[in-house]
Amino acid sequence: MTDEPNPNETGLTIGVTGNSIEIKVRSRFVRAWDYFFGAKAEFKGLGIEREILLARTKQANEAKIIDALGDAAVERIKSDRSLAEVLVDSHFNGVMREQTNLAATLQKAEEQTRLLPPPSNDPVDGSEGAEIEDDFLNMWGHYAKSASSERMRTFLGRILAGEAQQPGSFSFSTLRVAAELDASTATIFKNEANQRLAHALVRDTEDDTDVNPYVTLEAAGLIQGVGSMLTANYDLRTPGTLDLASGSFRITMQLIDRSATKLPVPIYPLTKVGKELASILPRDHERGLRLIAKTCADQCSDIKLMVRPEPTSNAVYPGGSPWVVLEVLKQQQPPVETAVS
Repeated sequence: MTDEPNPNETGLTIGVTGNSIEIKVRSRFVRAWDYFFGAKAEFKGLGIEREILLARTKQANEAKIIDALGDAAVERIKSDRSLAEVLVDSHFNGVMREQTNLAATLQKAEEQTRLLPPPSNDPVDGSEGAEIEDDFLNMWGHYAKSASSERMRTFLGRILAGEAQQPGSFSFSTLRVAAELDASTATIFKNEANQRLAHALVRDTEDDTDVNPYVTLEAAGLIQGVGSMLTANYDLRTPGTLDLASGSFRITMQLIDRSATKLPVPIYPLTKVGKELASILPRDHERGLRLIAKTCADQCSDIKLMVRPEPTSNAVYPGGSPWVVLEVLKQQQPPVETAVS
């Protein structure tokens, strides 16, 4: 036996050039028996050699039986037109459907890659020169062949695009969860992750009565800590003041306790799978900051939401674009003076 590839087996080769993705299909098949017991392995001892000989003989006999059954099946198909039509409908239609799903999902991956920023010149976590592992591609291809909906194709396409740009970004567990995620859970996660805070979902304390969406996300393995009172503590550079920027938005919050050095924000931490899937979803920075303001409003006296507008072609701002107040979300009312008669 040899380790020659079987032309009927296909694998995927992915490459990233600049801001585009190069995807091609290549043949790849390794005979597992030869890999473990063939010429690549060295065995010593007649006992082991005898076991190998017996196993090879058994395999050869099984192959003869399979070939004989195959020949008999072919002869039957030749003489039974209805059987041939059933086989074509049941097998080849399924094969064509899988290839259609795979091609469509690869197309989504290419589209998503164009939307990503160019790969960083600085290696991250020792990923310099790394390639996508064959095991990852095989598993991704397995799920992609079953991706018949636009939602699932886009989801898997984003994962492959991210993995192509930085190999090792997504685990096998993330692939499995993404493939098994139902439409309802995916919608909930997309909505919540849209306003995420770093690696956690901000818990809306005004809506604590409805924890069902979060229970659903926890059951899917995307978040943890539902039912607990977990918080993320923000260190305040200036006591009593939180100044937080996210994207092109910024929020300043004056705490009632002017001596406070930390601001607790109620959260549900994302799991490893949740973090990886959230990384491929768009983020609404304004919405996220508004949720923080809403959640922490009872601890603050003044809250302002600001935006940094894009500079015009002829505008010059020292140190960059200025921050403009978009909305005063909360303002302490001055004490009402009462006239003394």
